[in-house]
Amino acid sequence: MDKGYNQPGAWAVIYCATTGKFLMGKRSAKVNKAGAWNLFGGRIDNGERPRQALVRELGEEAGLNIKPQHLAKLCTVSRRLRPGQAERDMHYYVVKAEREFSPRLNRETATSAGSPPSNSRPDSTCRQRCPSSRACSGKRPATERLK
Repeated sequence: MDKGYNQPGAWAVIYCATTGKFLMGKRSAKVNKAGAWNLFGGRIDNGERPRQALVRELGEEAGLNIKPQHLAKLCTVSRRLRPGQAERDMHYYVVKAEREFSPRLNRETATSAGSPPSNSRPDSTCRQRCPSSRACSGKRPATERLK
């Protein structure tokens, strides 16, 4: 049974420039791979472009409203997950964060945390930051529309 694992996907590396930390989400018990730490993002729906899909996924998973031009392309990785299966394109983007915020998580993510680049396990005491230096001041909530 194909669970969509060969569908292309798009993910965001959300980097907190002032703290040197990355925002990660821990998958909830309500979805597959529960307890795994992931980047925010997911599958690209039919007819969507990778940036459009990632903007949608960031809204759904973290309550972020980001314009596509604020996503800096990092790379595209193509790989075959199983023998005989078509290659899957995985698109990665960087979102530079400057201001503190707490993501508004959906049912797919149990918690979020930041991690310094040298640490493979997220530090639960980290404060995350807004995804665009132009997007917010320190006084606006993260769920407010980002420019």
